[in-house]
Amino acid sequence: MGASASDPRMVWVADLDGGNGICLGYGSSPVINGDRVVWQDGNSDYLTWRVGDTEPTRVTSNYAGQYNWHLKFDGDRLVWATNTGLDWKIWTWAEGDTAPSIISDDPASDEDMPAVSGDRVAWGSYTSDGLWVQFLTKRIGDESPQVITPVGFASHEGPLVSGAFGRGGGPR
Repeated sequence: MGASASDPRMVWVADLDGGNGICLGYGSSPVINGDRVVWQDGNSDYLTWRVGDTEPTRVTSNYAGQYNWHLKFDGDRLVWATNTGLDWKIWTWAEGDTAPSIISDDPASDEDMPAVSGDRVAWGSYTSDGLWVQFLTKRIGDESPQVITPVGFASHEGPLVSGAFGRGGGPR
């Protein structure tokens, strides 16, 4: 039996006065940025919708054993970490992309806790004992990431990226 529009697990958007409500579908953990909302459905897939869309866009199509976490987005760019059960990877998708793409897939470590501003993405890379080894950053389109902390840097918080450095200004 499917979920109904009155099911509390449905994702809704509405005008601030409560009018013009639209049920986007089943899901959890909705995040809003400007006129875009992103949420997870029951399969841990990400869906997105923005004002003016006729229906949500499915960003990810998972298979059993894959989990998406730590979604962040800025404007049209989404980033998240995915665990396939063997390795954590950082993924991105932006409106107009035909499919998500991997930003970082270092088999020697796990990548997690991404952050994004404009076309700049940052994330943590850590060892199997859970200690952060380093933070990295990459501008979308660059070949490889830059290390932004010394090796051995220990933190249990993810990196942040913002402002001119994320939006194309500042050092490259």
